[in-house]
Amino acid sequence: MRLRQDGRERIAVVTRIVRKRVGAAVAADCFIDNSPPPPAREEIAVAGHRDRGAGRPTKRDRRDLEQLRRR
Repeated sequence: MRLRQDGRERIAVVTRIVRKRVGAAVAADCFIDNSPPPPAREEIAVAGHRDRGAGRPTKRDRRDLEQLRRR
């Protein structure tokens, strides 16, 4: 079985099919994970990082803008 999860490919060989819900330990015995190793943390792009002052103004910035508009 091949599937994509969180942007990476997972490969699993199902060795046994269970007919009801079972615990994690039993479920782990029912397949063999042949997935390639995950990429190193350094290779994964950091999301949500931006320079200070870029993007939306902070609450303090909005207050300062409101004071300037009143003058």
